[in-house]
Amino acid sequence: MKKNILKKNKKGWIKIIEAFIALSLFTGMILLIVQNEPFKTYGRDHIENREIEILNAIQVNDTLRTDVLSVTNFELSSNDTAFPESLRNFISSNSYSNVECFLKVCEISQSCILDGIIHEEIYAKDVIITSSTDFYSPKKLKIFCLK
Repeated sequence: MKKNILKKNKKGWIKIIEAFIALSLFTGMILLIVQNEPFKTYGRDHIENREIEILNAIQVNDTLRTDVLSVTNFELSSNDTAFPESLRNFISSNSYSNVECFLKVCEISQSCILDGIIHEEIYAKDVIITSSTDFYSPKKLKIFCLK
């Protein structure tokens, strides 16, 4: 009779150990995935500072400034393929990975607004881009970042 009890207890302990090992493996995998995930949330200040950095970099770069001044279709944003490629590449390489940013060029007297309905947090900054050495046609460059 004692042998039957020990056999039953051994099976129970083995199942408990198996469950513990499985749970430990599962927890370890989850921790590895979460730890290696480059998930970083950026607050309002970080996003606004990055917007200012991007706009300032465009202002001082002659090529990018000329590309802004050459835009004549004010319906376009940097999400459109007809938008100058150098500006599209610049915004995509300089914005945060989990924040979608895009540019829009407008006339100075025009208000730059977002088209469509957005259900996300929107951060926007603008700057006036003025002359290049070739021509004078000031434009308003606005950056929108969606979080």
